[in-house]
Amino acid sequence: MFGRTARLMGSVVGNGNGSTAVPSIVGPDMSLRGDLKSDGELHIEGTVQGDIRVRHLVIGKDAVVRGDIEAQTVRVSGSVAGSLRAHEVILTATAKMQGDIYHDVLSIEPGALLEGHCRRLEAVAGEPLTLTKPAPAGAVDGTRLALPAGGSAA
Repeated sequence: MFGRTARLMGSVVGNGNGSTAVPSIVGPDMSLRGDLKSDGELHIEGTVQGDIRVRHLVIGKDAVVRGDIEAQTVRVSGSVAGSLRAHEVILTATAKMQGDIYHDVLSIEPGALLEGHCRRLEAVAGEPLTLTKPAPAGAVDGTRLALPAGGSAA
């Protein structure tokens, strides 16, 4: 819906079957409220309040996301408040992450701020990759993921 042509984007993303797809973009002057879902790539440069479920997510330096994120790959350069669940997570030097990260691969550059727990997805094997679990006891809102049996909220 918010996609642009490859000439304006400067990059084209392959989808594995020989064709190309242009990532969807939330521009720096845009603010969205609500859940976002896509089988492709999403670049956020503005503000999003809501849960995000996409294949690949890039959160720009000045972007703000308030909600839970589920993706294959996530690159965070801006601010995120919520749980993040992805195969590969990259927190760049300008990232500000408030929430738990569930990952297979995690890269944190010097300068990134992280307030939350980090857990490998294989440690919670057997649980589906979903953010629709009940909040743990004592949680103020439903933005936190429940820990599996035997886990601790320390």
